[in-house]
Amino acid sequence: MRTPSLQFPHSIRKSFRIFRSFWAAGMLLMVSCSASHTFTNKGDKLATAGMHEEAVQQYFLALGRDRTYIKARVGLQQSGQQTMQLSTDRFYRQHQDGNYRESIRTYRSMETLASDASALGIRLEVPGMLRVDYEQDLDRYLAQQYKEATRLNENRQFREAEQIFAEIKSWKADYRDVAELSRMARIIPEYQDGRIAFDAGHYRKAFGHFEKVKALDPSYKETAELSRVARARAQVRITLMPFENAMAFSIPMEIPRYTQSALAVLGNEFIDWTEPANSNPSDTAFVGTRLQLKGRIDELVYVTPQMQSQERRGYESYVVKEFNKERNRMENVTRYRKVVYTEIQGKSELRVRVSYQLIAQVNGMVVFADVSEETAEDEVRYVTYGGNRQNLFGGSWRSLNEVHPGDRVLDAPFQKRDIDRLLNAPRQFRPSGELAQEVQDAVAAQISKRIAAYEQARLNP
Repeated sequence: MRTPSLQFPHSIRKSFRIFRSFWAAGMLLMVSCSASHTFTNKGDKLATAGMHEEAVQQYFLALGRDRTYIKARVGLQQSGQQTMQLSTDRFYRQHQDGNYRESIRTYRSMETLASDASALGIRLEVPGMLRVDYEQDLDRYLAQQYKEATRLNENRQFREAEQIFAEIKSWKADYRDVAELSRMARIIPEYQDGRIAFDAGHYRKAFGHFEKVKALDPSYKETAELSRVARARAQVRITLMPFENAMAFSIPMEIPRYTQSALAVLGNEFIDWTEPANSNPSDTAFVGTRLQLKGRIDELVYVTPQMQSQERRGYESYVVKEFNKERNRMENVTRYRKVVYTEIQGKSELRVRVSYQLIAQVNGMVVFADVSEETAEDEVRYVTYGGNRQNLFGGSWRSLNEVHPGDRVLDAPFQKRDIDRLLNAPRQFRPSGELAQEVQDAVAAQISKRIAAYEQARLNP
């Protein structure tokens, strides 16, 4: 008998919920304050050691947890001003040394610090007298970089020039004609690489380059036409020939049809396929590569199920009424009697070995050849019992009629689920046709992957 649960009035339950909400909020606040305190202590120690730039980072971490934490705000204000002074001194040294790249970096870092602090309501100022020198250094540095990038452009070192143009744009996006020069520095090498690949007959690779050029400038030279032609010539059309010995076995095999489905799943836009009846070698509209997939089913073995049965020892539960002296009442008690049940299992198997070749239709050259071996299995395992199936448990015992210390009832919930699963397990094997579908799917997947790998190799010949 279950003990009845206590029921509190609604007002008390509501108070409990409010208390839990405040308790959870309080715990979060305590964790946040603890983290803020820890980061602030680290910042204070760094500031005492004169490491104000490092201290600033700790104060930001503390205020990220609790932006109202006073000690962290005071620390950020003080170490932030010290950092500004240190950065100012560093900027002037770099400025006087003509190290313009570093001076403008230093100035930008000061602006970032001031902006981040301002977001927290803390005022840190970049000295106004630095602005003129910063702009002067920026102009000088960008002029140097622009000169070097244009020199690289003139020497047709476009990729090196593009790296410098990208840096210039990071400092000043609208600097002179950098945007246009940068775009051309990307277009020209891509176009040249595309032409080289196109002239060498590497049309898949050429198409990739031309598409990148089109994304930057669709009207650049004859890129659009070259891309169209390259794509057409990069096409691979495969005639899926019937496999030899397909009808030599009792189970029909249609591997070309399965291969067609597998190729469709790949979604490769450069691979097309057709059946022999639809293949037209004289079709001049198709300018890509014509291939034939040929194969032979070398072996097909179906191992029929061989069932085996074995007696297992277990228990069947039952309920009896017994008097409980401690409670002074009759109670239901679960007992177990020893029983024997039968476990039946078997396995069917279908094995296939297929050899296949991909052949160039124009000259009969074998592009690649391979062998695929696949196996599909089905296992049936179940339990039969003539008694009360719901009360059957696994177990072990030495004697049916005698009690032994080693007797065990497997009555844990997961052990009972295992027995129930076997009692309700399927008792029929999958048809051989289903196993044939499985192995053909596997063989077709292997063939399609080999074809895709060949086609992809055309990208980087």
